Amino acid sequence: MDIRFEKKSIFRWILQIIPPLIILPLFTMPMDIGTGIFWLAGIIALFVSLFSIGRKVIAHLRSKNTQSTLVDIIRPSLTILFMILAISSVKYSLSKAENYAFETAKYIQTKCDSDNICPDYIPTWNQSGGSFTCESLAGGLAKYRVLYGLNEDKKNFTILLRLNMDSHLYFYGGVGKEIQRDYKN
Repeated sequence: MDIRFEKKSIFRWILQIIPPLIILPLFTMPMDIGTGIFWLAGIIALFVSLFSIGRKVIAHLRSKNTQSTLVDIIRPSLTILFMILAISSVKYSLSKAENYAFETAKYIQTKCDSDNICPDYIPTWNQSGGSFTCESLAGGLAKYRVLYGLNEDKKNFTILLRLNMDSHLYFYGGVGKEIQRDYKN
């Protein structure tokens, strides 16, 4: 009888702890159309967990069974905690990526002003084709794509931070210009 109780107890704890761990990959996923289904599932789990804790607290206030209530709120509490941490991680990563793009724009601006021409590419970044000459990834746990490009006379540059599929943050500069920031959908 004690062995069965112990197995049930361990299994119950596993069922309380394992499901919220599914949220952990969100720490590294920027909010985008491709990852939207995962974020939607996490947000639904967050609201269900908030509702579940509220319901269990009300039930606890009506009864005196403290042990079952404490064990039963572990899963929703972990879900809420992990979702808050995932959202914070993505926000932190985005702010680091924005800072990286801006600092790179300042560096390129000084190169443009000192050489009277903007550099063809950034040596430490990966070469790319198309209208942007090179690209890099920036952020914290979640990574955002940062692209660098020039106009034809190499007097103006653009640094693009891809926030998601439809939103971009641009930094513009060039020879004798001030760095400008623009957000576009």
